[in-house]
Amino acid sequence: MSSRLVFASSPDNLLEPRVGGPALIGGVAAWPAGEDGTSPVLVSNFIVNMFYKIDDLIELVKCKADREDVYMVYAPNSTDDLYPGMVVYVGDVPDFDEDDNEFFPDFVKSLALEVCYMREHFQDVVDLAYKQKPSASIDEFIKCLNHYAAHDDFLDLH
Repeated sequence: MSSRLVFASSPDNLLEPRVGGPALIGGVAAWPAGEDGTSPVLVSNFIVNMFYKIDDLIELVKCKADREDVYMVYAPNSTDDLYPGMVVYVGDVPDFDEDDNEFFPDFVKSLALEVCYMREHFQDVVDLAYKQKPSASIDEFIKCLNHYAAHDDFLDLH
C-alpha cells in the first residue's frame, strides 16, 4: 500500500462527488492513492491536516488509531448530514485569544469549512456504536453521528 496522496483541483467551491474518484472540497481534494496512482486505499495510520472519506475516518477511529492526536472534523459550510463516501477534513483545532475569541486555521477558512465534530464527540459516538454493535455498517455509524449532531444524544443500536 502507498500513503501517497492524489490531489485534484477544480473551480468548484463545494463538495462535489466524483464517480470513481475523490470528491472535491474548495476545489482541492485528496485521498490516498494505490500504486497505480488512481485506486484509493485506506490510510493505515491517522494523520491530522488531511482529507478523509468519512468511511475511512470512522474505521480509523473505530480502531483507535487517532487517540494520540488533537483534531477537529470539518465539513463544507451548510452541510446538514454526513453521508457515506463524503469527504471531510481532519484538521487542527481553533486557537483562542485572550478574550476567548475563536480563530480557525487559515486552511479551514480558505476552503469555507466549518466544524462538523469535535474529536471527543466523534470518538464517543463511534466508540458507543461499536460497543453496542461491533458489526455495525458504515451507514449505521453515520446514522449515529447524524443523530448525535441533531439531538445531542446517542442513538441506541440495540
